[in-house]
Amino acid sequence: MPASITPRKARSAAAAVVASLLILSACGDADDSTDETGAEATETTTTSEASDEPTEPTTTTAAEEPDDPAPEQEEEQEDVEQEEEEEEAGEAVDSASWQQLTLATPVEAAEQLSDGSFIVLGSPSETGEPGAIYRWSPDSSELTEVGQLAEPRRMPTTTVLADDQILVTGGLGITGDVLATTELVDAGAGTSTVVGSMESPRARGKMAALPDGGAIITGGASVLAIETDPTATLASALATTEVFDPATQTWSAGPDMASGRVTHAVAALPDGDILITGGLTSASGIPMMSASSEIYDAETNSITPAADLPIGGRGELAATSMPDGRILVTGGGGIGGANDADSGGSPFAINAATDAAVFDPATMDWTVTEPMSTARGGHLGFALSDGTIAVVAGDSGSMLELTPTSTVEVYDPVADQWSPLPDLPEAVAGYVGFVDTNGQLVILSGTTNGTDVLSSGFTLQTLQ
Repeated sequence: MPASITPRKARSAAAAVVASLLILSACGDADDSTDETGAEATETTTTSEASDEPTEPTTTTAAEEPDDPAPEQEEEQEDVEQEEEEEEAGEAVDSASWQQLTLATPVEAAEQLSDGSFIVLGSPSETGEPGAIYRWSPDSSELTEVGQLAEPRRMPTTTVLADDQILVTGGLGITGDVLATTELVDAGAGTSTVVGSMESPRARGKMAALPDGGAIITGGASVLAIETDPTATLASALATTEVFDPATQTWSAGPDMASGRVTHAVAALPDGDILITGGLTSASGIPMMSASSEIYDAETNSITPAADLPIGGRGELAATSMPDGRILVTGGGGIGGANDADSGGSPFAINAATDAAVFDPATMDWTVTEPMSTARGGHLGFALSDGTIAVVAGDSGSMLELTPTSTVEVYDPVADQWSPLPDLPEAVAGYVGFVDTNGQLVILSGTTNGTDVLSSGFTLQTLQ
């Protein structure tokens, strides 16, 4: 399944791209050595010192110096070996270092093709030229230019279709206007072709590929000015969806959601349906964070309600598909720690959270998990080959006061436990990321405070 990828946050400028490499050493398991020589039973005849009559022969075990340790000793030895292994693993993480590789290419999004390779879409130039199309090389950790986009756009919504073409739509134009235009990227040919526009301009919409080869885009905002006019942004949050038909290369209206959503999350379920959850909304006329969830049924082209997020209303949350088909939702921002604006806090005092929950499509319900150690929103989650989920950096502050974090942690769904990974060299939010075919966790672009753009980014070698 393609890695989970998202464009940067609205307040991020066109970010400079970079990548660096961290290699984690795997510790080997200690070998258990057991002496297989057992004590042999022997027969001995003894004479009672209190009587002249010999006693009956008895069978005893020669065990003064046993070859096998007692069960208690075996358990103690196993405990010691386990502690040593854990210490070695901790030392491997602690001693890991980041190797920085600088690239001079701003990027906006990335998508994985069916062969496992990744295509990265560049930002427009300062003179308004459309961004470049790059192919990521996992062996050299480099971007190779293979073409150019048809139109200049920032923060587009993207997904890869069944025929390996990348659907690119919406976002912001050079002058900051919200776009409805759409293009199809053919990475093999290095070309991008303008196709039918969406019915509504939208930025920060969320899109997912469908089993029939098409795609659906949900929500987003027709006005994007979170910093300067958050009320207008929330008021423009769209409840509409649109479905892209690759055969006609056009959009058509899909079913409406229950309310408008922006900064929400979507994730594909094993049966092809799409989970839609969270986000900023103003359904009641008051800006609020939504805890509601909905399911888009790809077969019937309909949307039905699903169980609410048990961790309260969240925007800028991450939804990551797990290997078993469940969806892990992490962090995001909640208003005053509650689900609505009546909680006593400012409607825009949206504080990052540590909460996490898992959606199970088999039961259509949520389970609250162990929380993360660091509050974060505007981050991504990445499914690793060992079944764990890594979450990286993000915004640990509020919607109007960006406070990026550099922390990285990994979730073990079997143990329901979070463990730390080495921090990024820089605290970043609003980045582009993926796990490449070499198991490298790639973080490109990002911002430190919403306006300053990093000139570096990172790769981390995960265990496979």
